[in-house]
Amino acid sequence: PVEEVLRAFAEPERSVEFSNIVRFSKLVQSDGNKKVVEFEMVILGQPQHFTMEFAFFPEERRVTLKTVENSLSDLHGEYRFSPSPDGGKTMLTYTGTAKDKVKMPIPMGLQKSALRETFVATVQALKKGLTAQQNAPRAAGAS
Repeated sequence: PVEEVLRAFAEPERSVEFSNIVRFSKLVQSDGNKKVVEFEMVILGQPQHFTMEFAFFPEERRVTLKTVENSLSDLHGEYRFSPSPDGGKTMLTYTGTAKDKVKMPIPMGLQKSALRETFVATVQALKKGLTAQQNAPRAAGAS
């Protein structure tokens, strides 16, 4: 269900626990509905180090993200979460833009492959996070 997926998505700092491409993830700052997280990932075989800001809007079923620090590119994106007709599943839609900062002639196909790899890894990590969330012992008094 959407609420469970949103809850699992709300902890990007735990990405290292669930993603095969994330080598390091650390919560740098948390303030209200925003989190700043530092990452090191291996994308298309190349290590990437960057810091992202996530803004969570659970009532709108969406999460926005933007680059805070990255020497290669600036990324702005949004994840939208939509329930299936029966409410038992969630459709995840991502839209985003990336702006090259280094002006290197990187083929568009390679850039798209990197974005696709990152999206697939995000979905796989989200599934692992959901499984961990469902298997976690509930606190006393929790429903």
